Amino acid sequence: MYIAPRREVPLRATGATPSMIPASLGFGEGAPRTRVETGWTLHLRQLPPSWVPTSGHVTAAVVSFLALRTLPFQRRAGNRRTSGERSGVAACAIHGLQLRLPAGSTVYLTGVSQELEGEPCEVVSFDRSGRWLVRFLHPRFRGRTALVPEQCLQFGYSVRPEHARSNPSTSSAVLVETARSGRGLQASRAFTAGSVVFKELPFLLTANDVNEVCRAYFNMRASGRKESTQGVEVEAFESLSAGDGFSAQARARVQAQAAEVWQAMTYGRAQEPEASELQNLTGALLRWEANRFLQQVSPNAEPNIYAVYSLVSRLNHSCAPTVRLRQVFRPLQPGFQVPDDGTCLVQADRDLEPGDALVVNYGLPELLEWPVEQRREYLLQRNGFCCQCPRCLSEAGEDVSQRGKEYLPMSARCAL
Repeated sequence: MYIAPRREVPLRATGATPSMIPASLGFGEGAPRTRVETGWTLHLRQLPPSWVPTSGHVTAAVVSFLALRTLPFQRRAGNRRTSGERSGVAACAIHGLQLRLPAGSTVYLTGVSQELEGEPCEVVSFDRSGRWLVRFLHPRFRGRTALVPEQCLQFGYSVRPEHARSNPSTSSAVLVETARSGRGLQASRAFTAGSVVFKELPFLLTANDVNEVCRAYFNMRASGRKESTQGVEVEAFESLSAGDGFSAQARARVQAQAAEVWQAMTYGRAQEPEASELQNLTGALLRWEANRFLQQVSPNAEPNIYAVYSLVSRLNHSCAPTVRLRQVFRPLQPGFQVPDDGTCLVQADRDLEPGDALVVNYGLPELLEWPVEQRREYLLQRNGFCCQCPRCLSEAGEDVSQRGKEYLPMSARCAL
């Protein structure tokens, strides 16, 4: 699925201060619940007129000033701390009334007050009063925290470096390089149908918003530069496929999107971006498009959060899949940090032998019942590639040697 163009929105300076925080939010126990306002107001922080970024400014400045939004309201820009600086970051999901959020996630306030609309915060905990404890990220708040009702939080992104490293459960899958489909996974031993081949937690979660993807990407880059031990998430992300099998049209759309992000990021004051920076932005968006999976953080909400994995994201597509994916969410326990919540299980769809390819269906479950022409059209429109799996080649009576490289399968992720 390609990302739709964004609407232009007017910019105006804003400047909420700690004194503008409504008393209803509270900074301790027993604060009354705030009323959720209807309607959303656009708020963007204006950059100084003389500020024109250079290549060196990009990583540092974007984290502070990138203030784009494709959803109905504009999120306020603020200085984001890197993943290594965030407090309470752990391999757990904090449970609220309905939401499941990793500690340290970036969220945005909505419906609290006009001055704080879209203010970035990080998740600290879920309070026993039934509200989320969040810490304001902008320096003007000097690290202050507030208790916020769940309906006043909008998820942005979460970077989880501890999940970017390999773990013992993934040793049953081997990364291999093949001439026809590039990188992919194979079983390292035999498995019976229904058994778990491996399981994994995502190292990157983002809202379905290209701007949050860019924020998360620059956050990872800044973290990797500041603390070498925190660069593992950057390495994991950049080692994933950058949409190698995308059609030329799909790649052109994403490149145009990257250029648009640059212009919006600099408020149109900069000249054309340097080739290296445009290439970095394009690569980040392509990797997100090609390697993301839907993940639901609330049982009563439409799934609009995407997860990127170190190994699961390397599963190639096939219309005759050998594995299936299942996300496991534990029962809600408001106020508790629940380990391994949202784990993705990769289960054998049939008996597997050592060396068998681990491939999954990117599309709807019913896609496997469609004729080859319908399957290919769906995958081309939704994932940007024409399927060349053995089943499609056989049913279409084609020879892969007669196909061009642009038709090779790749790790594009289906957005359902």
